[in-house]
Amino acid sequence: MHPAAIGPYQVQRELGRGGMGEVYLARDTRLDRLVAIKALPVHLAQDPDQLARFQREAKVLASLNHPAIGAIYGLEEANGHQYLVLEYVEGKTLAEQLSKGPIPVDEALTLAKQIAEALEVAHEKGVIHRDLKPGNVMVTPDGVVKVLDFGLARTEEGTPSSSIRQGLADSPTVTSPALLHSPTIPGVIMGTAGYMSPEQARGKPVDKRSDIFSFGCVLYEMLTGAMPFGGETVADAIGATLHKETDLALLPAGTPRRVRDLLTNCLAKDRKNRLHDIGDARIELERAINEPRGAADEAVTRRSALPWVLGAAIAIIGGTFPLWSGRVGLFAGGAKSAGVPKQVVRFTIEPPAGYTLPMFIVSGTGIAISPAGDRIVFVAEAENKPYLCVRGVADGTSRVLPNTEQCDNPFFSPDGKWLGFVSKGRLMKMPAEGGPALTICEITQFASFAWLDDGTIVWGAGASGIWRVRAEGGKPEQVAKAGPASPAPEGGIPVLGFDVPVSVPGADFILCCSWNGPTTESFNVMAVSLKDGSVRTVLRAATEPRLIAEDRLLFTRGTTVMAVGFDASRGVVVGEPTVALEGVRTDQWQDAAYIGASLSGAFAYVPGGRFGAGKRLVRVDASGLLTPLLNSTDSYNNVPVVSPDGRKALVTTLRTKVEMWVLDLERGSMSLVASKGEYYGPTWSMDGASVVAQYVDEEGNQSLARWPASGAGSPSILPGTRTADFFIPLQELADGSGLLVQVEPAGVTSKSDLFIYDYAKSSITPLRASPSAEGTACLSTDGTLLAYASDESGRFEVYLGPSGASGPNVQVSLGGGAWPKFSRDGKRLFFVDLDDVMMVAAIERQGATLSVLAPKKLFDLRSLNVQSSNRGGYGMLPDDSFIMLEKASWEKEPPVIHVILNWAEDLSSKGDGK
Repeated sequence: MHPAAIGPYQVQRELGRGGMGEVYLARDTRLDRLVAIKALPVHLAQDPDQLARFQREAKVLASLNHPAIGAIYGLEEANGHQYLVLEYVEGKTLAEQLSKGPIPVDEALTLAKQIAEALEVAHEKGVIHRDLKPGNVMVTPDGVVKVLDFGLARTEEGTPSSSIRQGLADSPTVTSPALLHSPTIPGVIMGTAGYMSPEQARGKPVDKRSDIFSFGCVLYEMLTGAMPFGGETVADAIGATLHKETDLALLPAGTPRRVRDLLTNCLAKDRKNRLHDIGDARIELERAINEPRGAADEAVTRRSALPWVLGAAIAIIGGTFPLWSGRVGLFAGGAKSAGVPKQVVRFTIEPPAGYTLPMFIVSGTGIAISPAGDRIVFVAEAENKPYLCVRGVADGTSRVLPNTEQCDNPFFSPDGKWLGFVSKGRLMKMPAEGGPALTICEITQFASFAWLDDGTIVWGAGASGIWRVRAEGGKPEQVAKAGPASPAPEGGIPVLGFDVPVSVPGADFILCCSWNGPTTESFNVMAVSLKDGSVRTVLRAATEPRLIAEDRLLFTRGTTVMAVGFDASRGVVVGEPTVALEGVRTDQWQDAAYIGASLSGAFAYVPGGRFGAGKRLVRVDASGLLTPLLNSTDSYNNVPVVSPDGRKALVTTLRTKVEMWVLDLERGSMSLVASKGEYYGPTWSMDGASVVAQYVDEEGNQSLARWPASGAGSPSILPGTRTADFFIPLQELADGSGLLVQVEPAGVTSKSDLFIYDYAKSSITPLRASPSAEGTACLSTDGTLLAYASDESGRFEVYLGPSGASGPNVQVSLGGGAWPKFSRDGKRLFFVDLDDVMMVAAIERQGATLSVLAPKKLFDLRSLNVQSSNRGGYGMLPDDSFIMLEKASWEKEPPVIHVILNWAEDLSSKGDGK
């Protein structure tokens, strides 16, 4: 039983036990905060010399004031026992994260830099940790590192402790038994086997270079997912530390050369040859993070050797068979060649010169792999237009498929002879080798497609359900319905939308991703009957299903690719899912992962992270000078909308759920407005007392709703807006009588119009409504002018006109544009052109005559590494500077496709999905 109280601290529950005693969660009644309280072990508390030394060193540790170090608040005594009061840190340990596999390179380097900063501060105070390991490093939900249990056994000024002193615990870390990460040595050596330095393992005195060795072990494991000196037993781990050299070949391809050299210097067996100061490691990491880089030298070598590797693999595996003969050879997915395991081959694909890969994609629309695994088709962009590109696996280069401008959503026929895609609202097909395109049918709403063995093509159309058409052409028919009134699988939550259909060979059903509203398990993998449209749950909290073999199913959870066995005859998973790959680029709303797969066992993905995660709010002035508004990063969903008085801003985040916040721009603090449901396009009332947003409640109903800006209150639904159409509030009218709203009709893709919603009448009146799409609009401060974007000319341009429904509209942009914003005085109009360049045009008014001068360039958004305009625009601050989102570190590199051939067999043979 834990004590009820320790001094002013009310104990709530036990957090864990370990060699250095028990740890409790408690509340500080004086300062109203949570703390962690560690009960010191009896051998330490009852030994006067040890206790005096501990108290002396605790004072030194209390001086370690750094954000990356878990703080010590004090020492307490109660009922004859000694307790240490520590900072309570929420989050996950690196050990927990590493249990799922390696950490993406950019994220690992950022975390390692923070660990190095913590060690640097400690070493300057003469404090040596002596037990640095993943279990002693916490990472908060904001990505901030907290190094725990700093040096409780040793300072350089203290008496050097014998590493073989009987009775001393192995590690000051308290770890839950379920989270044990590595073998420790009870009562003999201070440290943890697999992470301690060779001098620690030999029982010799330690200095700061011992921490540097442990730091190298932690960095290596973050990058590879494997301990550099692991073993089944303590003796094995110590033996590996003393005699085994680190295998740097296991480092991922994107590891910078600086980091490889740093690991070599940190992990030197002889400390004389080891890096002498952790500050040097921090400097090297900063340079590696900030400098432009491509793949590491090893990756370049592998790419240049790819034709040789493929040739050798074909000779070994394919025998005398032709390279692409059915399912035989290197890319075979079915029959195995004489029992010889197929070689796993990895390489990268870059788009053709002058083209770039999209930063993010809608579910299942970016990469298609042929059934034989010999060709990969992907979407690339040039001048903001999508094209289809193809890479023959053995070719070594990518090329643009002719006549595929404005085409996307590629997918293959089951025999690989045809390529399906979408172009300008039509479902098309063309010979996979290239040739004339044929129209299959008109299509209004879609997400992704699957070509079935029976000669039909199915697609997920979101809230419109699942549809099917004959590949030869014809009228589409609905396979399954979606929406609040649709049948719920197994009596659960109705399916509100479908996406990512997957063909299951020989089955009378398809796999599909479903959306069930803003719930804990918003996305699930379903089996949908092709006979009657009935729906059955296959996997919960999962999306992006892909069959990589007939008995192996991949899916994603966030940025992680999972693998699980699959019984196609019954449509059920077999066994427990395991982590296959982490760090895949993912859209924040749909969890749409940038991946592709085929039954050949081939897999392709674009590395990165979740859109919005790791972004930073910045201010950009008219010259393009960027300064941070907040130093911390977060998972932002939208660029903040500045309040009418310019002192606050609205922002939404997506961490584990969607939350809407008010950001105080003067103080840099955030206060919660709402956290139940989802929120789109939040905007302010003119008095700043309330906020309005498109609201999707937890049952999936959508409407416009209003919240008090203070967060103290429930949402009130605006009458007449609970419809299937999607309302995005843009701005409240100057007199507070209504809202400028953008309305996207239900079931129609790429169409929107502008309306005024009248509060008193609960009705909408057209403002700019035509067969074209109008949106991203704003009103001038005095409410007399309307600026908006329209594609009436064939591409989006910015227009300016009177705020009424009639009157002449002047075209402002000359080469495309969107997201117009007025200056405070209404005399200038800012917008972003199609090349992501911030532009400004002067407005001249003489009576009823309105004219606009030629727009001028201010700065390039891409060169500043701020978020592209097509992902939320920007906000305007009172001084006519801009508030934007700086991209996450991994977004600053051009995306590249990574390919793994014959991965299915590799996953099956390992059994753990890694």
